[in-house]
Amino acid sequence: MLLAACGGGSDPASQQANAAAVQEDASSVQAATTFTSATAPSVAPYGQDAAQYEMTFREEFNSTFDARMWNDHMWYETSNATKNYAVEDNVLKIWPQRDASGNFFNRTIDTDGKFQQTYGYFEMEAKLPKGKGTWPAFWLFAHPDDRRPTINVMEAMTGATGWGFTDSTGVVHPSSFESKTWIGDYDGHLAGSKRVDTALDLSAAYHKYAVKWEANKQTFYFDGKPVYTINVSMSDPMYLVLDLYFGGASGTPDASTPTGKANSLRVNYVRAWKFKGTATTTPAPAPVPAPAPVPAPAPAPVPAPAPAPAPAPAPTPAPAPAPAPAPAPAPAPAPAPAPAPAPAPAPAPAPAPAPAPAPAASPTPFGQDASLYKLTFTEEFNSFNTSLWNDHIWYSGSNATKNYAVENGVLKIWPQRDASGNFFDRTIDTDGKYYQTYGYFEMEAKLPKGKGTWPAFWLFNHIGDRRPEMDIMEAYAGGNGWGYTDGSGVSIPTTYAATVWKGDYDGQQVGFKMYTEGTDLSAGFHKYAVKWEPGKQTYYFDGKQVLVVNTSMTDPMYIMLDLWFGSASGTPDNSTPQGKANSYEVNYVRAWQFK
Repeated sequence: MLLAACGGGSDPASQQANAAAVQEDASSVQAATTFTSATAPSVAPYGQDAAQYEMTFREEFNSTFDARMWNDHMWYETSNATKNYAVEDNVLKIWPQRDASGNFFNRTIDTDGKFQQTYGYFEMEAKLPKGKGTWPAFWLFAHPDDRRPTINVMEAMTGATGWGFTDSTGVVHPSSFESKTWIGDYDGHLAGSKRVDTALDLSAAYHKYAVKWEANKQTFYFDGKPVYTINVSMSDPMYLVLDLYFGGASGTPDASTPTGKANSLRVNYVRAWKFKGTATTTPAPAPVPAPAPVPAPAPAPVPAPAPAPAPAPAPTPAPAPAPAPAPAPAPAPAPAPAPAPAPAPAPAPAPAPAPAPAPAASPTPFGQDASLYKLTFTEEFNSFNTSLWNDHIWYSGSNATKNYAVENGVLKIWPQRDASGNFFDRTIDTDGKYYQTYGYFEMEAKLPKGKGTWPAFWLFNHIGDRRPEMDIMEAYAGGNGWGYTDGSGVSIPTTYAATVWKGDYDGQQVGFKMYTEGTDLSAGFHKYAVKWEPGKQTYYFDGKQVLVVNTSMTDPMYIMLDLWFGSASGTPDNSTPQGKANSYEVNYVRAWQFK
């Protein structure tokens, strides 16, 4: 959680100014102190090799709130009389509560000035609150000078669209959280982030959220499973922060938001370890006695699956400017270009066997009835798998231009000029490796920005002279009415199209719709999907139906992901950002067949 983005309180500039009078000099901040009893049995990081670690911090919340270890407010503010936290029943509880002015009060519990550490393993076991507007988090932070290095181990924007599900009483339950790293400047410098979809009700049971912080890498874990890795150097000693904020992308709390202890962020423990053989950054003060030791807790209970659909779209989308008025839709060009001359296409191969579904709980189509589907294809992009994917379209060979990679759990395709100086069209597809007729096809992605960019997700085949095609998503950021231009002159996508082409090479478009919610589609991840039935195709954006086309499409089709340039998006120019930072980022592609 970047301090500048926190809900409640004053704006970042005011916070920074107020902080000048109260901020401690960085040199006075204590280094890592081992808060644990000599008689307490040391516990190992969950799922890690215990031989590699030495415990440095252990808080089991077994007594009262220990002011020797924790502050109850952030460094730039004073304490608040609102009583919305306590240590009870061997857990720390922080709950939604209005303050004297009637507003929900942001509560922060941290070890600033009492415990800090560089590198190691940091773990919390907690149960999250529910309700619109709730924004719980567990993070590492420091405020040296004007920098704000931050490692967000977990933050959940429960009320954001797609981050949870709504029960029969109208209360939103969390099912997703986000991990991210901010390099350190006060205004941001986000180095990487990933939303983790759990398909669980995170308010129903305790789960472990952790980070392994190494010199040039941070690996984030959920219940012992690695979910995200980012390769970036973070070297400042940081302290621990637990908080329950309100607002931000989670929305404004309302009458549906449960208040009081029964809806607490419940923290069972917080622990930290250093790597054996390493020292803290400065000499440690005398150890502070800890609360009475208790046996190490048992592993977290396995929760019952949430009654929710598979969660949700992307990390906190930045608020988008009002979109440009949508013009009358012009016919969209066929995404499949006609090569000149077109080589004689090969007959469509028989559908290849689908990759085996994951052995664990299989993901389900977002917003659909899971009982109707069987997973047939899942690509989470942990590597580039050439047994599933080609890196070029069927009528051309591969190209040496390096404009795609799989990194940090996502496929990235970015704008890049080739040897001739032109922006190179890159296509990633399953032609000859995976086909399917009918079912549900879903991608989660963040789109690139810039004039000329033309990302797409589609199903296609090239059978004789026919080209049956379903364009699930294609966006023309530089097209008139497809987005807006920001203050630096860069075209931002807010609109995309879904299209069905019946099959002849020269067209036969049988369905088309431009769709927008006024959201900057380059700022966050969203889900684009189609439900393909005999005689009907239904298109979805973040689980919401946006187009139905009633036409028969019976040919098996393969999956295509591409970033092309030109057409309705215009010709790329000097305003078009190049390189990985402006990638078309695909978090996953999945397909299901009807049972």
